[in-house]
Amino acid sequence: MVEWCSTRGGVEQQYIKLFNIKQGPGFCSILRLCGLFLVLLNTACSTLQSVPDKQASMRGSSAFVMAAKDPKTWIPAAAALLIAATGSDQSISRWASTENPVYGSIESANEASNNLRSLLATSAVVTSILSPGREDVLLPDRYGNMAVLASSGMTNSYITGSLKESTARMRPNQGEERSFPSSHTSSASSYATIASLRTNELMLSEKKRNWLSNTYYTLAAATAWARVEAKAHYPTDVLVGFALGNFTTRLLNGLLQGSNTSTQVEVECDQSIGGCQVIIRVPF
Repeated sequence: MVEWCSTRGGVEQQYIKLFNIKQGPGFCSILRLCGLFLVLLNTACSTLQSVPDKQASMRGSSAFVMAAKDPKTWIPAAAALLIAATGSDQSISRWASTENPVYGSIESANEASNNLRSLLATSAVVTSILSPGREDVLLPDRYGNMAVLASSGMTNSYITGSLKESTARMRPNQGEERSFPSSHTSSASSYATIASLRTNELMLSEKKRNWLSNTYYTLAAATAWARVEAKAHYPTDVLVGFALGNFTTRLLNGLLQGSNTSTQVEVECDQSIGGCQVIIRVPF
């Protein structure tokens, strides 16, 4: 069990003290990112030590590996490394934003990236509601689906934002130093992954499920390319964003759906101290 309390004297306050070290914004962003990684790692380790069920233990231990081995994680990551190694990042960006072969103009590409991401977000919500959910998720039935959707979205946004601050890469349009990685692409990839996972739980034929899953990821890829044509990101920015969104979502989906007990929320009031505290117990 992991507990977060509303009191100010617990672990939460110790984290805040750790992350307020005065070493500049880049240093603090890296610290926050490392802190999140340690929390996730500790969660995975706790699963191995505390869950007696063999199947649940295997699911928890393999969540990280399965997320990393997924083709939609390592293929874009490998492509980003290849582009960076060949030094073709800027040349591809200049060609795409000048020729605009798909969207026709920078303005159209920027609008398309927003619309496509919104469409994928809607797909993720709708499929999470339609899917009946699993009995062994963090919360019962469809509440578990929404918990996975919310937690993956927040975690992905946090990691992406931290990387933007720590790398401070200038955008191709010279607008600001928040180019790497692409938040549009990472969120679109995360939504596509959620929609694909939930679609696979629907009572549909395998052909229809595969078609819908391919459609989600095609829309996410179209979002990524739109950001390049909009001159808002380099190819490596969107490729890493795509890999990050898929990896984070699959990891959290594997962890949060690895329990056999629902979340417990308790409110304890103590008249002697004149206050209450909320305790949330999350089984991993």
